[in-house]
Amino acid sequence: MSRGWPIAAWLLCLTVCAAVLIPPRMAVDLGAFLPDATDPEQSLVAGQLHQGATGRLLLVTLRRADGDPARPAEVERLVQQLEHSGAFRLVAHRPEPGHLPGREQLDTYRYLLSDGWRPEDLTAEGLRDHFEALAEEVQRGGAYGDSWRLARDPTGEQRHLLSQWLGDSREPQTTDGWRSADGHAVIVAWTAASSEDLDAQQAAIEHIRKTAGAATPPLRAAITGAPAIAVESRETIRAEVLRISTLAGLAALTVLVLALQSLRAVLLAALPVLTGIATGAASVHLAFGGVHGITLAFGATLLGVTLDYPLHHLWHSRDRDGKTAASAVRRRLLVGALSTALGFTALALAGVVGLQQLALFSVTGLLAAAATTSWVLPALQHAPIPPARHLRRWRRSLGRLPRVPRTATVVLAWLLVSAGVASALTLARFETDLAGASPVPQDLAERDGTLRSAIGLAEPRYLVVVHAPSREEALQASEKAANELDEQVARGRLERFDAPTQILPSAATQSRRAEALPDPEALRRSVTEATAELGLRAEGFAPFIEAVSDSSELPPLQPHDLQPGPIRDWVQARLHQHPDGSWSALLYLGGVQDPAGLERDLSTGRLIDLRRQASALATDYQHQAMIHFGLGAVLIVMVLLLGLRSAARGLEVALIAAAAVGGTVALLSLLGIPLGVFHIIAMLLVVGLSIDYGLFARPGDPSGMGSVTVCAVSSVVAFTILATAKIPLLQAMGLTVACGATLAWLLAILFANRPSTTEQPSVSSWPSNT
Repeated sequence: MSRGWPIAAWLLCLTVCAAVLIPPRMAVDLGAFLPDATDPEQSLVAGQLHQGATGRLLLVTLRRADGDPARPAEVERLVQQLEHSGAFRLVAHRPEPGHLPGREQLDTYRYLLSDGWRPEDLTAEGLRDHFEALAEEVQRGGAYGDSWRLARDPTGEQRHLLSQWLGDSREPQTTDGWRSADGHAVIVAWTAASSEDLDAQQAAIEHIRKTAGAATPPLRAAITGAPAIAVESRETIRAEVLRISTLAGLAALTVLVLALQSLRAVLLAALPVLTGIATGAASVHLAFGGVHGITLAFGATLLGVTLDYPLHHLWHSRDRDGKTAASAVRRRLLVGALSTALGFTALALAGVVGLQQLALFSVTGLLAAAATTSWVLPALQHAPIPPARHLRRWRRSLGRLPRVPRTATVVLAWLLVSAGVASALTLARFETDLAGASPVPQDLAERDGTLRSAIGLAEPRYLVVVHAPSREEALQASEKAANELDEQVARGRLERFDAPTQILPSAATQSRRAEALPDPEALRRSVTEATAELGLRAEGFAPFIEAVSDSSELPPLQPHDLQPGPIRDWVQARLHQHPDGSWSALLYLGGVQDPAGLERDLSTGRLIDLRRQASALATDYQHQAMIHFGLGAVLIVMVLLLGLRSAARGLEVALIAAAAVGGTVALLSLLGIPLGVFHIIAMLLVVGLSIDYGLFARPGDPSGMGSVTVCAVSSVVAFTILATAKIPLLQAMGLTVACGATLAWLLAILFANRPSTTEQPSVSSWPSNT
C-alpha cells in the first residue's frame, strides 16, 4: 500500500478543520448542559433555570473607598451619570425613576392600569383628602410633590404603578432610597443590551465600576444580578478552559518526553492527539455553529486518552519499523477506539445540546486519533524508535512482578462490582441540585438574594403559575390569584409577590375601570367643591380632569402595545405561551414563610417551588443519563466481543471495565461525594480506558504492561488536572475518570501478570491480526 494516500488524506482533514475553526466561536451558556423539559410545567422551570425572569437587571451596592456608606447626594450624582450614558434603560435608587422608557404611556393609561384608586377617590370628599396630603408634600419639598404632578395626577396613580413595579419591600425605607441590610445604598440598573449579549453586559458592568471609581469621592460598586452572574460564569469558564488546556498539554508533553526521550517520537506522538482535538472541535463547530467552552475543556483532557494510541504504537515499534508495529497493534487499537466512541454515541440520543456536543467531540476525536495512529504514523515512521534505557529496565521489572493467580484477580474484580452495586443502592447520594453545576461563587448568589429582598423584589424560587387557553384568560386568572395572595400576605404566609397584572391588568379589568371613571362635568364639580375649603384654584386641576376624561375613552392596553423597555420586558417575562397555543401567567413570591399552607389554600393556579422542581428535573436527567450509559456499555461490549473474536478474552476485558466502574462508584460514595449526571457520563470514559488497558496488558507481555502503565499515568494526570476545575461538572468528570483509570490499570496489570498457557510469552511472536 502506498505511503502517500494516508498522509494526503490527513493533510486534507487538517486543512478542512482549520478552515472551519477560523474564526473560532466559543459558547459559555451553562443552559446548554441543562435538560430539556418534557411537559409544560417543566418547560417553565427549565426556562427559569436557563434565563431567569430579569436577565437585564443589575443590583449595585455602593460604598465609599473607606468603607463608609455613600451619601444620598453622591448616589444621586452617580445615578444621573449612568442614566445619561446610554448603556441603561433604567437606573434608580428608589421606586421613583426620573427617566423611564414607557413612563408617558403609564401616565396616559394610569387610571386603567392602577388598582390604587376607587370611584369614591374621585368624589369631592375623596379628592379633598388627596389635595390636602399633596399640598403638605409640596410645602415640604417632597421628591414627588411638585405642582405639575399635583395638577395632573393628584391621586398618585403613576407613582403607585412605578413603586409596585420596582418593588415594595413592605418595610420602611428611608427617603434617601433603597439600603442593603448593612446600610449601604443600593441602585438598580436595567441594561439596554440584550441579555444574551454578554460582551455588552460586561461593558455595562465595567462602566458602572469605572464611573463609580471616578466619582468624588471615589465609590466602590459591588454588582450582582442576572447579567453579572452570567458574565462571571463566562469568565470562569474561559479561564478554566485556558488553564486546563495548558496544564493538560504540558502534562502530555512531559509524559511523552519521559516515556520516549526522542524528539522524533514526541513529534510523531503529538500528531494523533492534535488531529483528534482539531477534528472533534471542527465537527462540533459545523454541527452546532460553535463549540461550548466546557466541551473544549473536556476535549483537552482527551489528550490523556488519545495519547494512549501513539504510545502503544511507538512502544511496540522499539525493534521494528512503523508499518510492522502498526500491524501488531492495529486490531486492538481500533477495537478500543471504536468501542469507546460507540459508548459516547449513546449520548447523542440525549435531548441536551451540551451532551450532544460532548458525544460528537469524543466520537470524532477518538476515531480521528486512532486512524492517524494506524495509518499516518506508519507512513511517517521509517525506522524503529528504541525506548529510553530506564524504561527498558522498568519493562523488565514489570515482567518480574510476583504472579497473581487469575482466580484471586477475578474474585477481586467481582468484589469491586458488588461494592459498586451495594454503594449505589445504600451509601450513594445522588446530586439533585442543577444549580450545583454553576461555576458562580456562592457568595455572589447569596448577595443577589439579599439585595432582592432589601429592595422588595421577589426571590426567584417560589412562584404561582396559572394556565388558560388564551392570554386574556391567563391575565384574568392572574388577577384572581393575586387577590388570594393578598389574603395570604395578610395571614403572614408570605411577605410580597409580583404579578403581571400589577402593571398590565386584563382587558376586562381595564374596561371596568374606564366605565367607573366619572364624566368630566361631575369630576369638575367635585374638584371645585374639594378645593373650595383648601384655598386652591380649581382651574389649576384642568389637566387632571382632562386626563380622566381621556382615560374613559381609551381602549384596553395590550402586552404588544407596551413601549420597548424594562416594563415591557418585565411583563413579557411573566407571560408564557406554550407550543399548543395556551398561555401561562407567572406570579413570583417573596418572603415565603409557609409554602405548605400556601399550596393547600390556593384555589387558583399552582404553587411551584423551583428548587424542588429542578430537583425532579435533575432526577429525570439522571435516569436518562443512566439509560444512555447502559446503552453505551452494551454497544461497547458488543464491539469488544466482535472485534476480539474470543468470548473468553472479551468477557475478561469487560469484567475489568465493570470492576473499574463499580470500584469508582464505591470510592466516591465512601468519600461522601454526591453522584450526578456528569459522574455517570464520565463512567463511559472509564469503560473506554479499561478496555484499552485490558486489550494491551496481556499475560506474559512486559512490553504491553509497560505501555499500559505509561498510558495510565498520562490519563490519570490529565483527569486529575480536570478534577481541579472550578466548574463543578468538569470537576466531577475529572475525579471520576482519575479514580476509574487508576483502578482499571491495577486490574489490567493483575490480570496480565499471571502464568499463561494459552498466550505467547512475547509480543514479537503475536500474529499480525491479533
